[in-house]
Amino acid sequence: MPELKSRAGFLRYVAGLVGVYGPLGTLRLVLYELVYGVRFGFETLGMVSGDALAIDRNLQAHARPYLPTPFYFACHAFRHLPADVSDSAFVEMGCGLGRVMLYASEFPFRKLVGIEVSEPLAAAARRNLERFYRKWRRRSPPWQVVCCDAAAFDVPVESTVFYFADPFDDTVMAPVIDNIVATVVNARRRAFVIYVHPAHPEVLTDRGFRLVASEIDMNNRGFSIFTQGGEDDATANLERNR
Repeated sequence: MPELKSRAGFLRYVAGLVGVYGPLGTLRLVLYELVYGVRFGFETLGMVSGDALAIDRNLQAHARPYLPTPFYFACHAFRHLPADVSDSAFVEMGCGLGRVMLYASEFPFRKLVGIEVSEPLAAAARRNLERFYRKWRRRSPPWQVVCCDAAAFDVPVESTVFYFADPFDDTVMAPVIDNIVATVVNARRRAFVIYVHPAHPEVLTDRGFRLVASEIDMNNRGFSIFTQGGEDDATANLERNR
């Protein structure tokens, strides 16, 4: 698994950002990349696609290439979460090289869980998290990276914050959201979904999620946050199902 650690690697990453976000947009993103890159390391940069993912062809047909989420989006999206997340687990669907899990480790979540279908990416994510926790002598929050199909993942009931950086198409997205609703929302806990570059927001809204915040440009670059659950939503769901 190639890990870009050099200055040349960072420059290639920046050049890729310019092609997507333009010069001014890239300048804003690069400032965050430098600040958080110093903190977390630059090993999560780069794009991984195609055969390098080493996944089943049927799953590969529905998967997106690995593109690192700009720290700018993660930073601004997390500002919309509840102030107290100590009773919540954070789950990233399609965690790639562990970049957003590293950022989430700065918050007092009960635990962090990364789901990744590609074993090479999952192994690299574990190395990056281990390196960061060892460097800063961190013990919490505890974390795990699970290599599996996201649609088959058994969602823990304490998971209330979910992060998607457009990791797969709606064929996989639909059963993943169904599992979240069945486990978390029906347990009368409020779920928050951070959806970066949201290609299929209808998968969420069709299942009762409400849009509560959004920073999206004309090219659908940015993030949206959806929520559902809690006592009021659970009562409404019971009424609908009678």
